[in-house]
Amino acid sequence: MRTRLPRLTTLLLALCCCTLALAQEPQGQVALDPTTVQALERLADQIDRLRRLPTPTDDERTELQRLRWQFAQLASQLNVQEFEQPSKARFDLMAELEELLRPAIHELKGLTARSREKAALAARMERATQRRELVATARQRLEATRDALPEGSPARREIELELTTHWQPLLDQLQSEILVVGARLRQLEQTQVGFWDSITGGVREFLKSRGLTLVLSALVFLLVYFGLRLLTNVIVRRRGRRNFSTRVVAVLLRVLTILVAVAATVVVPFARDDWLLLAIAILFLLGVGWALVKAAPAFLEQFRLLLNIGAVREGERIVIDGLPYSVERLSYYSRLHNPLLTGGTLRVPLRDLIHARSRPAGADEPWFPCRQGDVVALDNGVVGQVQVQSPEVVMVAVRRDAPRNYPTEAFLRLHPRNLSHGFELRVPFGVDYRHQPDVLDSLPRALETTLREGLADDPGEALRNVRVELAAIGDSSLDLVALVDFDGSAALRYHELKRRIHQLLVAGCNRHGFTIPFPQLTVHGATVHGAE
Repeated sequence: MRTRLPRLTTLLLALCCCTLALAQEPQGQVALDPTTVQALERLADQIDRLRRLPTPTDDERTELQRLRWQFAQLASQLNVQEFEQPSKARFDLMAELEELLRPAIHELKGLTARSREKAALAARMERATQRRELVATARQRLEATRDALPEGSPARREIELELTTHWQPLLDQLQSEILVVGARLRQLEQTQVGFWDSITGGVREFLKSRGLTLVLSALVFLLVYFGLRLLTNVIVRRRGRRNFSTRVVAVLLRVLTILVAVAATVVVPFARDDWLLLAIAILFLLGVGWALVKAAPAFLEQFRLLLNIGAVREGERIVIDGLPYSVERLSYYSRLHNPLLTGGTLRVPLRDLIHARSRPAGADEPWFPCRQGDVVALDNGVVGQVQVQSPEVVMVAVRRDAPRNYPTEAFLRLHPRNLSHGFELRVPFGVDYRHQPDVLDSLPRALETTLREGLADDPGEALRNVRVELAAIGDSSLDLVALVDFDGSAALRYHELKRRIHQLLVAGCNRHGFTIPFPQLTVHGATVHGAE
């Protein structure tokens, strides 16, 4: 009776495990292959043998527990050891982090659990087979040695004892292990699904559980964030002017909006018992919090700008990429404006203004040297009409030539002169020293008359004033300069008018007999004393 009780207990355990496996597979009854039945029978015999020991040692108790777990796993197709002997947690920081990450790690491990288990069983099968071959070889050699010894010799008895107590049980144990591992491998192969079926099943399961949680979390965040954002805008508009208190309220409401939206998002996986996504969300928030602590000085300066008490303030003048702008609004995306540029409104992130400075603009301070349609003269000799001027490029249309495109910064480095509001042409020339008595009176008046008469009809009313003055006393001539002022309407004929003035000056000198001298060079020879 005592012998049958352990065997009966083992059979009842097997029956319970099989019942549990059947309950988890609603497709129908489980069909056991002969290898699995043989492995279960062998495990049951070994468990029964260890249980019938009167005083088992610690190693035998450990072996019995291991065999029980193997038997239960093979019978129920579940890892019984995982929930019968859970690891004990330690109450420290690392343990808490491990506990937090455990759902994520288990989820990741579950994706490859079947493949890893199959690879481990294959390696275990290979090791057990190699050991069985070695044990079988050793037993054959021991039997050959025993047969070579005379009957009744002490060595023969020792070999027989060694074969009976050590090598035969070891061979049986290895054979049992090979049967158990082989049965488990066959179970895995029978229950293994195809690659595409596994992928589609995983996607379907994800969409039903975790995917739905992600969608709900995103919807909750968007609804809460934009709802509170709309409420914040209504509150700020009702306060009227954007004074300091209004700015403080706006910043606090914006921060509170983000915090409430994030908290509502985290509640979704908590309410749906999705601990993996909850762990990921908490880790993400911890990382964001750590980054915010590190970036606190920069955020503090941004808050100062939002409150309009920083180095950049609304209504003042700021220079961005070499161009002046008016600070129209300071916000998370600030608005800068230059009224003379096409597309001159910029949306600048607040962080880009941390190291910038602004100042009050003067009453008549220009925002750009010219307007679209003005005629400008550049240091490279180009004179043309500005067709487009934007923060990136300025296009100048040159008369009787193709338009020129300049990056805006390069255009400003050419020091453009705006000719559309009037300009003055300065034409230097010289006369011979023989006209010295007339150079301050009659000669300038005669040339001024010639210029007025010659420019009266060309370009007509654009001529404002004409002056001819003595500019300097040169080495070989008396240097004069003709100063001719024109209205902005004649700006496009800048070079033509300059050539016309040269022609009229030569014509005036020819008419009145004024000589234009050549440059003279005087060579002085030194006298060498004592030379013959």
